[in-house]
Amino acid sequence: MTMADPRPSWDEYFMGIAFQVASRATCDRAHVGAVIVRDRRILTTGYNGAPRGLPHCDEVGHLMINGHCVRTLHAEQNAIIQAAYHGISIKGGTIYVTHQPCLTCAKMIINAGLVRVVYAGDYPDEYSVQFLREAGVKLEHFPWPPKGKEAVEEPHLQPSAIQEANPESTFLGHPLGNGAWVRSPLITDAEAIFDAVKRNRHHLMEWLEWAGSIRTPEDEREALRNLLESAARGERIPLSIWVEGNFAGMVELKKLSRGANGEIGYWIGREFQGRGLVTKTVELLLDYGFREMGLHRIQIQAATGNRRSRAIPERLGFTHEGTLREVALLNGAFVDYEVYSILAREWLANRLREP
Repeated sequence: MTMADPRPSWDEYFMGIAFQVASRATCDRAHVGAVIVRDRRILTTGYNGAPRGLPHCDEVGHLMINGHCVRTLHAEQNAIIQAAYHGISIKGGTIYVTHQPCLTCAKMIINAGLVRVVYAGDYPDEYSVQFLREAGVKLEHFPWPPKGKEAVEEPHLQPSAIQEANPESTFLGHPLGNGAWVRSPLITDAEAIFDAVKRNRHHLMEWLEWAGSIRTPEDEREALRNLLESAARGERIPLSIWVEGNFAGMVELKKLSRGANGEIGYWIGREFQGRGLVTKTVELLLDYGFREMGLHRIQIQAATGNRRSRAIPERLGFTHEGTLREVALLNGAFVDYEVYSILAREWLANRLREP
C-alpha cells in the first residue's frame, strides 16, 4: 500500500484471503490457509482439515504420531488436490500460505509446477527452504499483519526459544478475527511490549505488581528472556496478542508443581479491552492444555475487585472454588483473590455441546 494507491498490494490482498481461508481450518494446533493464484486470479484455496467424509480434530481430537497430528491434510496439499480434482492447471502459479510450507508440502509445490511461495509465519523446517531454493521456486516472506513493508525474499528463519526446544508445542500463529492475531512471543518483541506496558502502567499497576518494575526497554527484554527460557524448559506456554501489527497483551499457561495442574494468567492494554481477545486466547490454551499436555485441572486467580479479569473464567464455565483472603500485597494494601478452576472432562464436554 502506498500514498498514491491506498489499496492493498496484490500480495497483501491475497495473503489476507489466505488468512480468511485459515479460519475454516479444523486442527487447532495451527489454523493454516492457502490460496493458489495465477495472473492475479484465484485458482483454488485450501485449509488444514481431515479428508473428505472423515471426522475432524475439533470433533474427535488429534491423532498424534511422533509428535505430529496426522488426522489432517495440510492447507497447501488441499489447495493442490482441489486443483487436480476439478481439472485446473496451476502450473506457473503462486501459492500464498499463512505459514511456511513443511518439507512434504514443499515437494508437492515443486512437482505441481508452482513457481512462487509467499508465506507469513515461520515454520521450523529448514529442509523445505532448501528444497524450494534448489528447485528454483521463489520463496518470499510476507509478515502478517503487514506494516507497509514489501515481501522479503529468502528469509532467515528466526524461531522463538520455544520453537527451538519443542517445535511441536509452539503456536506459530492463530487468527482471532478482525485483524487480531496470536503467536508465541519473540525476544525481538521486547520494545513493542515495553511500549504497551509504559502506556498502560497506571492501569496495570492497579492489579499487577510486576508492572511497576518494568521501567526501561532493557527491563522488559530481561523479563521476556526469562519468560522464553522458562518456556523452553517446558514450564509454561506464553502467547502474545497482536492487533493490526500492534502488541495488545499476553496470556500464558504455566504448569504447577502439583501433578497435572496448570494455571492461566493474562493482561491486555486498556485500548484493546472489550473485544474478546483474552477470552479467545484462553480458550486456545485450555484446548491445548487439556488435549495436548494432558493436564487434569487448570485454574485462574483474579483479585476480587478486578471484575474484568474475573469475568473470563466465569464466562468460560469455570467453577468458583473460593476466596484467598488478603493473599497479595498490592499498592500497600492486602487484597483478596478469587480462585476459579475447570477440569479436563468439564471443558471437553462444554466444547462438544457448542454449536
